[in-house]
Amino acid sequence: ICIGNLGALSFGAAWSWTATSLPSMAADSDGGWPTGLSTTDESLISSLPYLGCLVSTVLSGYCIERYGRRMSLLLANVPCLVAWVMIGLAPSLPFVFVGRFLSGIATGCYSGAAPLYVAETSHASVRGRLICMFDLMVAAGMLLMYESTTPST
Repeated sequence: ICIGNLGALSFGAAWSWTATSLPSMAADSDGGWPTGLSTTDESLISSLPYLGCLVSTVLSGYCIERYGRRMSLLLANVPCLVAWVMIGLAPSLPFVFVGRFLSGIATGCYSGAAPLYVAETSHASVRGRLICMFDLMVAAGMLLMYESTTPST
């Protein structure tokens, strides 16, 4: 059941990634990025996960009904993994754009399937606490992303 909520960790990291990465991407002139990302580039990097999430909510409802909650969570790991690999190894901005869109698809799937899966498989005495773990893991993913890029003094 806790594994079902681990996707929420990636969810939080994906949503908070831009706050810590955009400044370093804009300043990185030797890493293959254009110097000074345009406002349009920054807007796309920030908003593409939301577009992916919008697309995936339509698809995730179908997948949840057709394949079940558990399988939908497992399938959501595919775009999530591909997204983080594309973002981490991106040689150019279009790879970041596609990776961000895919991360939105994964988070949309997680946000629908994980709470349903946990609610259906957990014992009634701990169900509420386990469902709230999803939100806790989203916040933990955000915190992890912020702390992983905070310079040490």
